[in-house]
Amino acid sequence: NEDRTVSVTGPIGNTVIRIESGRARVVSDPGPRQYCVRQGWLTRPGEMALCAPNHISLTLTGGQPTYESMAYNMLRRLILTPDDHRIARL
Repeated sequence: NEDRTVSVTGPIGNTVIRIESGRARVVSDPGPRQYCVRQGWLTRPGEMALCAPNHISLTLTGGQPTYESMAYNMLRRLILTPDDHRIARL
C-alpha cells in the first residue's frame, strides 16, 4: 500500500485527504469550521471525519469496527442518504 494524497471535489471546493499506511486524515477543506481537518489521523476501522459543508466524509473500513453499531447506523442514515452526498471510502 502506497502513501498518497487524494483531492475530492464537493459543492464548495476541494477536500484534500492524505492516506498513509494504516491511517488517513483530511489535510484541507474549504469549510469554515475545519472540524474534519482538526479531527486528525483516523487509525481504527469505523472512524469517520465529516466535512459537512462540502458534503464529504472519510470513513476507515476493514478490520473490526470500534463503534457501537446502533449509533453508527443511525448516524449513517442521517448523513449518507442525501443524493448529492459524496463519500471518500479509502
